[in-house]
Amino acid sequence: MVNAVLFFRTDATLTNNVSALLGGTTAQKLQCLEYDAPDNILEAVQETYGNRINEQVSVNSDGVRQLFIRDDGLRARSFVLQGMIKKASTDITKLKTFRTMKQTTDTLVHGVFGFRIGNADFFQVDPTADRGLMIKDMKLGYDGNGIVRYNLQITLAFGGTHIVSESGNIGT
Repeated sequence: MVNAVLFFRTDATLTNNVSALLGGTTAQKLQCLEYDAPDNILEAVQETYGNRINEQVSVNSDGVRQLFIRDDGLRARSFVLQGMIKKASTDITKLKTFRTMKQTTDTLVHGVFGFRIGNADFFQVDPTADRGLMIKDMKLGYDGNGIVRYNLQITLAFGGTHIVSESGNIGT
């Protein structure tokens, strides 16, 4: 896959584009984990989307049994990122910070995290007042005999307004 970025926003960086964060101040660079092969490799992105479909069973006075299904809207939407990290000294420290930091701000009430990937814009989400991502869980491990390649899996939970015709794309 091409380069991708997992990032978080603060109230001060709401208007910055992701490229500006990557090339910005030291503090802004710490807001981003860049998948930039060969050191960090994003292997897969998976979206899970679920509707809340409720079944209601009834029997009328004649004994006719009926089953109604009702669409109660969105149940959940989440993204799973899988990959490898080689830069343990910097990137694992970033990930540990990401998973323990406050996942919302006064402005970003649905989540501060976003994700940009160059060749799969459908999966991109940039946090706004109406939507965002939070780290639901994270798994870190290592592959191989030498501890030089760490495997990573992050589940990002989507919060906020989901617009059917919108993929959540962000600008560059």
